[in-house]
Amino acid sequence: MTSAHFPGIPEIVRQRAVSLSSKAGIVKGKNAWLSIRETLLNSSREKLSLDDKKILNEFQKQITRIITALEKLKQEGSLIFRIEELETILNGFNFFNYPEFTDIPANVEKIISEFRRFVLLYSPDKTSFPDFVFYFKQMLRGLKGSDKKTDGVRVVPFENAAGLEQKILFFGGLIENDLPSRPPIDPILPEQVKKALGLPHLEYYLNRQKRHFERLINTASTDPYLSCPSADGDKVFLPSPYLDWEQSLSPCIPNIPTREDISLRDGAFKQRDFSDELWNGELPSDKDIERILVKRFGPKAFFRVTDIDAYRKCPMRFYIERFLGLEMAKTPEFEVESRLWGKLAHSTMENLFRDGDVDPEGIADKLLKALDTSLKEFPVGGFWAGVAKEIFLKLLPALIEQESEIRRQGFNPIMTEKSLKAEVNNLRLKGKIDRIDWKRGKSKRPGVCSNRANTRIGMDERGSTKDEGKDQVRLLDYKTGSTDRDSLQLPLYVSMWNKGHDEIVEKAGFYSLKDGKVDWYPKRAGMEEFLNNALLIAEELVEKMRKGLFAPVPFKASECGFCSHSALCRGTK
Repeated sequence: MTSAHFPGIPEIVRQRAVSLSSKAGIVKGKNAWLSIRETLLNSSREKLSLDDKKILNEFQKQITRIITALEKLKQEGSLIFRIEELETILNGFNFFNYPEFTDIPANVEKIISEFRRFVLLYSPDKTSFPDFVFYFKQMLRGLKGSDKKTDGVRVVPFENAAGLEQKILFFGGLIENDLPSRPPIDPILPEQVKKALGLPHLEYYLNRQKRHFERLINTASTDPYLSCPSADGDKVFLPSPYLDWEQSLSPCIPNIPTREDISLRDGAFKQRDFSDELWNGELPSDKDIERILVKRFGPKAFFRVTDIDAYRKCPMRFYIERFLGLEMAKTPEFEVESRLWGKLAHSTMENLFRDGDVDPEGIADKLLKALDTSLKEFPVGGFWAGVAKEIFLKLLPALIEQESEIRRQGFNPIMTEKSLKAEVNNLRLKGKIDRIDWKRGKSKRPGVCSNRANTRIGMDERGSTKDEGKDQVRLLDYKTGSTDRDSLQLPLYVSMWNKGHDEIVEKAGFYSLKDGKVDWYPKRAGMEEFLNNALLIAEELVEKMRKGLFAPVPFKASECGFCSHSALCRGTK
């Protein structure tokens, strides 16, 4: 869609196909392209602006138009019908108006004319689409096109490079075991016997490769560039013995200079320490900046619990990704994007308990129906839909065991995706609890969870309630990845719940959708200590946000392991 051969492709598609498909994780598939809008909306962490939605809607409209045009080729009809449709599509994309420095469009037009004459001789009333593709492929065999521009790059293996004549040679992969390579050991004839009989022997192989190497590096009109990798993970490589380090030369200029290459070379020449140029995480004193900070983090602002947790992990990463909304673009792979998979799994569990409690014995059937409902909301393609089903089927025994244990303890799911907003200790918090399980108190009649505002729960130092007759609840947060034992999510959720509900939070937990187990909190400390410690930390973090402090100081050094912003950070330098 971005090819110069099709100048008629709409500009919005040409400009944004690569970036949007990369962001949506599209590798291939018509359905993936037809649902790119829904995929991006569902996988976006923040709500898209009206302008972004308008661009996305127009992009989806043009993509749908292109695919609809291509789908006409699959309609039932004769060969002549399909040829005319093909010409219509190519004309619509302005293929035949391609610039004159190539003769490819003229050659294709000639082949289509020959194809049409062939149809006059062989023209069944109806022809299947696979037959049309077969005939057209046969016609395209031997198609050649030439450009007036002959410059280019050719990548060839070492063995096939003998007859090349090139201006510049880049020879990579020069490691000991590959150059020279060695033939397999002959268990029958010793090397001396082979040499005496005139048969190819080890020394012959090594000398032949060395002569080929020496001839090859002298075929370019300029000095060749020779490269050898130092390591692959933990495996260390040794350079080829054919490399003569005494004859190595440093190039006068970078081979393919980029801004980064030039900056690195300038820095090396000046021998400066550029760490001072890196941002220390403090915003400058400016009225506009102060106004933005007050709007985002001021006394009237509500803080998402997940944002506070993200700031705790690394303030600078929070500033880049959550405040500025910048993320490193990744090359799409044939896998479901982790954020989309998390939303799909959360939606499946929500649909499972949407109507209330489900008996553990009936979870199997209900879970698959819940997954089917979620897959309609999150288009991931047929293959990944099957993978998701297999994952949940493998998880099913652990889920049934965990749910049975929860029921034996007297708790039953009563609410899912519960949104909360509360002011706790001068902190205005908001968040969403994935699931709430409820247990009726001993002295209360049957009922449901209440929602009375401004009600505090009394607890002793061990976290047990002063009134054990009250209803109890457990707060659960689903996790598709690893859990963070230092996370502030659970204690802040509990604090918000306590602020507006009568039911006592017995405990809270991370419900892993990897192994089907619940990791309950608090561990050793009582509930009151668990909550107070988290609130003190949260207040300190919020105060730093309000001051505009986004220092590159991660909570744990391991946070830097998979961070894509290391070039901007000196926190670990």
